[in-house]
Amino acid sequence: RRGKRRKRVDIEFEWVCHCPRHHYPFEAKRLCINTHPIGEYVGAAGLGEFLSGNYASDRIEAGMIGYVQSGTPEFWAAKAQKKFEKVPELIQACSDGNWTDVTIIDELSHCFRSKHHRITEKRPITLYHVFLTFY
Repeated sequence: RRGKRRKRVDIEFEWVCHCPRHHYPFEAKRLCINTHPIGEYVGAAGLGEFLSGNYASDRIEAGMIGYVQSGTPEFWAAKAQKKFEKVPELIQACSDGNWTDVTIIDELSHCFRSKHHRITEKRPITLYHVFLTFY
């Protein structure tokens, strides 16, 4: 795909201090109880973009941001964890890639890590999940 139709991540951080310039891609998904369920977050247009190789095919790590518009970050993190446990074939989880609570920055709560097999790549990808409140 080219132009406006090409697939691209929502947010990408670039480290500009030294060469080579490292990029860290994030896909962001809206989470709202009545209109945007957790299935969109873990589905083909969310987490699936990393698994299919459309996003970050050359990276071993990337991130997912769930921006919470209703409910709480705890509610959505629990929903994501249940989806990971109930439908492991959907998320292609590695045996050592269970949904794990992690601390990246002390002030940033509701962060998790998971590791997945990719459909097109031989290397697995580690994803960091962050749930942020946007009421």
